[in-house]
Amino acid sequence: MALSWTVSHAHRLVHATASGSLTLADLRRFIEDVRDGGLRPYAKLVDTSFSTVELTAADIRALSKVHFSGVDLSQPRGPTALVVDSQSALDVGMLYDQRSTGSNRALAIFADRQQALEWLNNARDPQS
Repeated sequence: MALSWTVSHAHRLVHATASGSLTLADLRRFIEDVRDGGLRPYAKLVDTSFSTVELTAADIRALSKVHFSGVDLSQPRGPTALVVDSQSALDVGMLYDQRSTGSNRALAIFADRQQALEWLNNARDPQS
């Protein structure tokens, strides 16, 4: 499995770590599991720094469709921090952010996991 994650209900945090080659199928499953598990209001840390991201622009468009399926944009969404360590992963993250504009959630991209966690702690809804 190229993408695994844990959920801390106490901290309202989903922590996903990618290893190996990260594909459209991996990310689709993650997005669907977050949606179906009622975890959209939680903060999400997605660390791709241990993987290669193999997605095309068409894959990003497909992910955007999955991302928005069944979404009530009036409902709170937790912030998402992406950790990347390559230009290609950064490009994919930036394209995904552009494609999901209007999704009612904050997204930021980092080269450092600790900075991502600090940002998530500051970006959370104070009423969460």
